[in-house]
Amino acid sequence: MLKKIRDIITEKNMIVPGDRLILGLSGGRDSVCLFHVLRRLGPEMGFPFFAVHVNHGIRGEEALRDEEFADALCRQYGIPLRIVRASVPELASEWGLSLEEAGRHLRRRVFEEECAKRGAQKIALAHHKNDVAETVLFNIARGSGIGGLSSLRPVRGSYIRPLLGVTRDEIDRFLTENGYPFVEDSSNGDVSYSRNRIRNDILPMFTQFVNSRTVEHLAGLSETSAKIADYLMSETGRCISGYTGSSGKPFDAVNREPFCAEDSPDSEKQEPFRSLETAEPGSQSPAPGDVLISRMLFEKEAEILIELTVRETVGSVAGSLADIERRHVEAILGLYGKKEGKKICLPYNMEAVRIAQGILIRKIPENENPAGPHAGHPEELKNAEGWQKKADAPVPLKIPGVTVDRGIRFLALLEPDHGETIPQNMYTKWFDYDKIKGILEIRRRKKGDYIVINPSGNRKKFSDFLIDRKIPRAERDEIPLICVGSEVLWAPGIRSGESCRVDEETKCILKISAEPVKDAPGACPGIFQAWDGPGE
Repeated sequence: MLKKIRDIITEKNMIVPGDRLILGLSGGRDSVCLFHVLRRLGPEMGFPFFAVHVNHGIRGEEALRDEEFADALCRQYGIPLRIVRASVPELASEWGLSLEEAGRHLRRRVFEEECAKRGAQKIALAHHKNDVAETVLFNIARGSGIGGLSSLRPVRGSYIRPLLGVTRDEIDRFLTENGYPFVEDSSNGDVSYSRNRIRNDILPMFTQFVNSRTVEHLAGLSETSAKIADYLMSETGRCISGYTGSSGKPFDAVNREPFCAEDSPDSEKQEPFRSLETAEPGSQSPAPGDVLISRMLFEKEAEILIELTVRETVGSVAGSLADIERRHVEAILGLYGKKEGKKICLPYNMEAVRIAQGILIRKIPENENPAGPHAGHPEELKNAEGWQKKADAPVPLKIPGVTVDRGIRFLALLEPDHGETIPQNMYTKWFDYDKIKGILEIRRRKKGDYIVINPSGNRKKFSDFLIDRKIPRAERDEIPLICVGSEVLWAPGIRSGESCRVDEETKCILKISAEPVKDAPGACPGIFQAWDGPGE
């Protein structure tokens, strides 16, 4: 296995003589395997390495055991180690992320700080071929594009993955044959986490019942997808150079990787676009920071390149691709077929405007923005008559993350159940995430809606429920609802349903909070009158 890894390092130019490496050492089998691989290959390939262990403050005594193991291992072989302790649950709450995402962001920050401190050039992560296969399945299931198929790459910026060419079975044999101990993370067996379910149940079933080489084939698909993504990136750069323009620096098609997964440890913000070298007579010039997408893009290029160019352009103006979803791109593509003057709203207080020369992507100036909370809803158009909302257009609830809908900010977080008492709060609710069977949406009421009124599962028409609660008729159609299909899970400030209540069997909790956006019109006027009042 050492020879295979040495060949991969050489082939992918991961490490050159004189490089200094930072290793993320959890104490688990994968990171311990990489520890010994680097320790044994370092002297012959000419690189030293330093280890970092992050205690996430989640698993109590078990986490301390892992910390002590990592410390003892590094002392045994004389490898410098930095130990960092933090409370990931507190950071997750502060950052509005899930525990998994908050832990990843924390590790990235620590690794890069240590890299700068040690004068290191590379950060070594212990992902292997099975991780690639699991990530491909996970990203396919959640609707990812080609970027999700190629998100784990051997080299991306300063991050390297020397074990990406070996399987979990090969790692196990390497550790067993050499008598290298490691520690087990008990949470890896908790199948309430999607990743663990794929790792422990779904992928083994594919391997056993579909094809014994499933892992190899999925890893090969990921590698091929990476090549396709790189080619599309090059072509997208060409389209951006030829069909878009604004003030700013040239687009860097070599260093920008827009197809990487959002959870990539080293995704970057995009540079602004260069100015148009030529302009059509009578054209409307973009203001600084705005970007014009020429109509020639829509008329000359392949559909996939149009979509990618539009996505990257929106990300350029926003400064981030984090909240730019497929629905936003589709809304802009639909806008091109409309009359001049039509507009749609986008995240980050942006809008897309249909003009004679094409599509203008711009930040909305403060003096023009009548309602901040409208941002992010391509279902809404702004014309000379003002805001026009498509009737009853649902908005998917971002989990985890923040979703703003017509004056109300919803924060959704995932967290494990620690057996604590669930507090009573009118504007924060806790649900058993595994009981939710469908896509959560924010919308207004519609015919056929119901709410589960007791643990036995008895239902009540939501319209009758509102009458019973004496909700004013004028407010009933403006109440923001968290729904799954026709079931109302929660009407903030009024009532949550019983079907997904947290109980003694709960493993994963979905926590949703609602709060008004300051000075934003559009929210139901009666919802937040008792903001500091008692719970239900």
